Amino acid sequence: MAALALATLVPAGTAAADSTVTRLHGDDRYGTSAAVADFVAPEGATVWVASGTDFADALTGAAAAGAQGEPILLVHPDRVPASVILELERIKPDRIMVLGGATAVSPKVVEQLTDHAPVTRVAGQTRYETAAAIADSFEQSSDTVYLAAGYNFPDALTGAAAAGASDSPVLLARTATALSAATEAALNDLQPSSIVVVGGPSVISRDLEEQLASQYAPVTRLAGADRYSTAVAISQKTPAGPERIYFASGLEFPDALAGAAAAAAEGSPVLLVRPDTVPGDVVTEVRRLDAEEVVVLGGPAAVSQDVANWTGTPTGAPPRPAPAPPVQSDLSAYDRQMVDIINTERAKAGVPALRYHAPLREGALAHSRLMLRTGSFAHATPEVMRDDTIAAGCGRGWGENIFHSWGRTTTDAAFAMQQYMNSPGHRANILDPGYRYVATGTVIEGTVLYNTQRFAGDC
Repeated sequence: MAALALATLVPAGTAAADSTVTRLHGDDRYGTSAAVADFVAPEGATVWVASGTDFADALTGAAAAGAQGEPILLVHPDRVPASVILELERIKPDRIMVLGGATAVSPKVVEQLTDHAPVTRVAGQTRYETAAAIADSFEQSSDTVYLAAGYNFPDALTGAAAAGASDSPVLLARTATALSAATEAALNDLQPSSIVVVGGPSVISRDLEEQLASQYAPVTRLAGADRYSTAVAISQKTPAGPERIYFASGLEFPDALAGAAAAAAEGSPVLLVRPDTVPGDVVTEVRRLDAEEVVVLGGPAAVSQDVANWTGTPTGAPPRPAPAPPVQSDLSAYDRQMVDIINTERAKAGVPALRYHAPLREGALAHSRLMLRTGSFAHATPEVMRDDTIAAGCGRGWGENIFHSWGRTTTDAAFAMQQYMNSPGHRANILDPGYRYVATGTVIEGTVLYNTQRFAGDC
């Protein structure tokens, strides 16, 4: 199996002797799918095959494969990679299920696959029809159906693992506000007793949620402020103490898709990370789960070694955070209190304290003044954020939180911080271990207060 790379890493600083991290990866997405299959699939298993160039077929197939304890391998539309051939030779599958039509997986590929086992194609004319056909292939009917966006992958990545773990199919919404005819027909055929919507209203609207509830079944929505916190919302259905959890990049789909089937087969959650940081909500969830093993999907370019090393620590004693550095004297009492509370919250989560960086305050204060002057309550544009952060001599990622008092208080920063911590997106910024610097800017006029928090990775 020379084309595969499987490395077991024991992170430095881990307190528990059995606290391990396993990285599964190959030279590319196809090799990584083979490495995952090699990790979980016994000889003689049925193998599911999907295109590695698009997410939709593999996403819905991961739930079906995982429900039956079977792996997914990724292929080029016109050829089978050498790493996948090697894995097929190891598994010696009893059959191969090809997901998607001839455009996704060509007849030439099917011909190559028949050298290894009988092939059955599960497909429709569109991704929505293919998802419906895969749902129909489930060996037993399910009371629950998961619905994810068919045009965007992040939220659906982790939803596929959860769906497979509960023997539930995944169907796709055509747009944020509409279903395809194929999805509607599948819902009518399946007649679920409940529907789980994956992702926030921007990917599946409130109106569509109401339509689903009125026409088909009661709806539960699993969502967070972004793809990372949505994965956490899904993971929170998993009881603490699983044998494994899976980590994958939230920026690309192939590694997470390969891992979704494996995670589903074990009832394990998939959590998303940035290539070089673990978002704050994910930090909290990993500590809650307290798994024996963390499986990192993909190579160091997808999930850095720093992130892989961190993931092992929650299974032992959490690291002691560094003491908060002193705040410079140019801050108001309000902003000084806010920085102190930020670092108090990070200490509770076992995340290192942020260092106050005065140049970041210029942009934060300017944005608070803009909101006061215009009466608006909106984040700075990405372009303004980038320019302000670079001007402050910072880089490698940045973030912003904003607060408006709405006339309720102007004297106590603890009130604002309570509102921040109650907001998943704001809380994620405050607890994000990838951020190392912070500054806040506050303007007050009568009973009106605007506050802006700015975060940066390197300054």
